[in-house]
Amino acid sequence: MHRKDPLESVYNFINGALRVSAEKREREQTAPLHSAAVCLAEAQRCIDTQDYKNALPLFQKAADRGSAPAMYYLGLLYSSGEVARDYAKAREWLQKAADAGESNSMARLGLMYECGEGVAKDIGKAREWHQKAADAGDSNSMCRLGIMYEYGQGVAKDIGKAREWYQKAADAGDSSAKEALSQLRSPNFWSAVKRVLKS
Repeated sequence: MHRKDPLESVYNFINGALRVSAEKREREQTAPLHSAAVCLAEAQRCIDTQDYKNALPLFQKAADRGSAPAMYYLGLLYSSGEVARDYAKAREWLQKAADAGESNSMARLGLMYECGEGVAKDIGKAREWHQKAADAGDSNSMCRLGIMYEYGQGVAKDIGKAREWYQKAADAGDSSAKEALSQLRSPNFWSAVKRVLKS
């Protein structure tokens, strides 16, 4: 009869316990992310069918689990009026998403400050948010910066910088920026127009 080594039994027991513990730890660490992704997907399906009432708690769950896109969508829902309009909550969720690097939230905050939507109108803050969004690759904010420089909104008027921002936005595929570039005239153009009108 073959007797098992008692140390082998202890070794197998410890290895099994460690393996189960590691698997449990891995499940616990990935569960919130998985749950956030599932909630986000379900919420987006609700948005597709314009079921905003049911999308809201799903976005909330995903946001509570750290989903920056869900935070952004909560900000949009609260600012758009698709659910009870609450600009304070909108700004809070957009800020959280922006802090997590979500560029759409940065751009939306820029628009809120630019238009005075639920906040005091502040072109300086609008420019700061659009700058952050543009630096993160948001083509709409690149175009907004172009407009600000073209018309001197919150910055010194600078056609050269306006052209640079419009070009960056156009290169990123923004059709509004392409149109703005085609219509943007150099300062020499206006000088020539004035000379012609005087003669």
